[in-house]
Amino acid sequence: MKLSIITINLNNKSGLRKTIESVISQTYKSFEYLVIDGASTDDSIDEIKESADKINYWISEPDTGIYNAMNKGILNAKGEYCLFLNSGDGLLHADVLTELFQDNFNEDIVYGNVIKQSEDTTELSKGIGKSDITLYDLSIDRINHQACLIKRELFTKFGLYSEKYRIASDWKFFIDSIIVGNASVKYIDKNISFFDVEGVSSTNKGKAHEETMEILRLTFPPRVLSDIKELDRYKRSKVVQWYDKLIKNRLLLNLYNFLCHGRTK
Repeated sequence: MKLSIITINLNNKSGLRKTIESVISQTYKSFEYLVIDGASTDDSIDEIKESADKINYWISEPDTGIYNAMNKGILNAKGEYCLFLNSGDGLLHADVLTELFQDNFNEDIVYGNVIKQSEDTTELSKGIGKSDITLYDLSIDRINHQACLIKRELFTKFGLYSEKYRIASDWKFFIDSIIVGNASVKYIDKNISFFDVEGVSSTNKGKAHEETMEILRLTFPPRVLSDIKELDRYKRSKVVQWYDKLIKNRLLLNLYNFLCHGRTK
């Protein structure tokens, strides 16, 4: 089996219905579907039972948080890759997985683009948008987990999601696996999922930043972090923000280096 799709849910009946429909409508069939519910009291269970014949595994029981629920999914998954679609998120259209698996990939982590949806707007997010990901990249941008396939064996090699953190444990996993563990990554420039911007990480940016900075401090010695001290995105000057954009745009960077130093990079 190629893929395990894992959905966690707590009292989000309407979002869960949207997620389930996006998954069970897929034309690609080499996947299993797991739904982990945290003992919802809003009739979410009725939504699960309505599609129970298309869900390979589901439970509804209390959990200690998002990552505890995600870890329950991982421990019951059997696919080569895991994809996490929390309730309210979903796959963009019925042929998304068929089109995605036309690419011949075997990397540890494969990711694409998401469409961020709110009540008033939609926005394309590519995240980091490249395969050769650095510590700097992960410090200023992200891999959108709603469009990210992770080899299940990585959770054996690097451990399950840390349940110490409330928001940033998926980011910590990418630090541990990609930066420290040198896991292979492939970026595919395809729109894969839609993303509910009302989710926990989107509405608690201050807490997310606090957790990511703690993870950096606990993972790397000060000499490694000295070059990214200015990456406190809530305190950076306009000059630093401009420089961020400059180094992410190779054409502008080459022009800048040529004008200032008589060379390209």
